[in-house]
Order: sequence, then C-alpha cells, then structure tokens
Amino acid sequence: MHERFLNKDEAPTAEQIKKTLGKKILEEWNKLNDYISASYNIEPTLLYGGKNYGWMLKYRKSSKTLCVLFPEKDAFTSVIVFGKTELEMLKSLYKNLTRSTQKIINETHQYHDGKWVKFTIPDNGNIEQIKIMLGVKRKPKQRDEK
Repeated sequence: MHERFLNKDEAPTAEQIKKTLGKKILEEWNKLNDYISASYNIEPTLLYGGKNYGWMLKYRKSSKTLCVLFPEKDAFTSVIVFGKTELEMLKSLYKNLTRSTQKIINETHQYHDGKWVKFTIPDNGNIEQIKIMLGVKRKPKQRDEK
C-alpha cells in the first residue's frame, strides 16, 4: 500500500492531495473524478475511513456507494464493492476486461455479500477498466462527447 493520509484530525486539502498524487497520477485522478461526476451526476464526499485506510473520496448516490478513491503518494486506489448479482454481471463483461483485471477480480476474497475489488493506479489498474466496472454498479448517463 502506498502512503495515505492517515491523520484523522487533519483532513487533506485539495492542494495537499494534488501534491501527494504527483503530476502524472494527478492527471489520471482528475480524469476518473471528472468522468464519475459527469457520467453519474455525483459529487464526492471527503471522509475518514479509519486508521488503516485514511481519508477517501466517496461517490455515493442515495444509499448506494458507487466507489471510493484513496489518494496516496504517487498513486491512488479505487475500491468498488460488487454484490453477488453485480459479480455475475461483471463476469459477463470479462471479454471487455484485460487478463490482469480479470485476475484481480478472481483473486479478490469473496465475502458473503460480494467482493471489494481494489485497483491501484499505476500499479495494477487503469482508468478504462475502472469505467467498465463502474458501469456494472450503475449505468452511466449518455454523453454527447467521446
């Protein structure tokens, strides 16, 4: 795990997050955040996830969480929780996922209510793969631009 914002008493500012992510990862972070905001009409909430996880951006609409993003030193981790039905839908999309993404999903521990699938950018994930998986959680609204 990359270094995260773990101090419960001090929420990171946008500037601190930008600096910690680094220029290259900040571009990917912004692409994903912009995509989620535009495609799902959801604004994130900055929350503290506990001493082991630290501060995160949580994308939630009504009572359903789409995903959470953990800003880290020169990286970030996305976590998407898939219930049993969503996992079946995800498996039907395997042809659209890379072998490494399929491997991560397959090797993620199965809990009674589903899987908490984690991808760290740049270590083992990419934005396009995350977008496909988000589409299983909730259908993105149609966009005019490509």
